[in-house]
Amino acid sequence: MVRTLQKKILGLILLLVNAPILADTSNVSAFPPSSVSNNLESKAIEFAKQAGVIGGISQACGQSLEDFSARVTEAINKLSNDPSDRVAAAMVYLRISQEAQIIEKKNQTIPCTKVLEDFRNLPIMQSDYKAKVIDQLSPTSP
Repeated sequence: MVRTLQKKILGLILLLVNAPILADTSNVSAFPPSSVSNNLESKAIEFAKQAGVIGGISQACGQSLEDFSARVTEAINKLSNDPSDRVAAAMVYLRISQEAQIIEKKNQTIPCTKVLEDFRNLPIMQSDYKAKVIDQLSPTSP
């Protein structure tokens, strides 16, 4: 699970800087997509999945997600192609965040000190996130 979190964090960071290579989330059986096709996901939905895992695990360690969720919403809005994509991504973020929190609370497989340190160091949690993250994002067709 630690390696999975590291892959998720790396994937989120890569996505946040608009890198063309994304972390593979298809092999995480604990967080399967419900109605979204793995092959045709928008950047907003892929981002929402990764952010949901990170947010949920962090929340299980006691981290408040108020700022994180607001910034995730900003990123989803910037990455979305249309309103339906925005809504779908928001729902994916909420669902996966809740599932990740439940699973992490139950299994406690990742040391919270590491989770919280990594969470605080995410580019999206820095004071300059708008210029370094949000402004760098752009939507693409699935």
